[in-house]
Amino acid sequence: MGGERETVAEQRKRDRKTGKPEKVGSVRFHESGGEIHFHDDNNKLKVAIPSGVWHEAWERLSSGRQKRFEYADVLEKSRLVVKIDSEKKDKSKALEAFIKISPIELGSTFESLQKFTAGN
Repeated sequence: MGGERETVAEQRKRDRKTGKPEKVGSVRFHESGGEIHFHDDNNKLKVAIPSGVWHEAWERLSSGRQKRFEYADVLEKSRLVVKIDSEKKDKSKALEAFIKISPIELGSTFESLQKFTAGN
């Protein structure tokens, strides 16, 4: 469907009571045209991140220097959040990545700053 190296992973969150991960959907991701595209096909959401930005973020996340990465794609009006977690309640103590894509709205001040920065 997409570009190179397409992969599908579970979109999960931790249950507040048990602390165990539970599936809430899936995320498809691939590389295309110098970007990493993340898709939540069920909700028709997409986030496109420049490849360099994603690779630097993943290096910080996977090495433990950062626990959360957030990227807003203003063209697609969506946001990607990736959290790295090793929950103590989970007896496996597995290091896990949680991915969430959600829609965003752009406020008038944000849009004014976008236009100003773009030189419009």
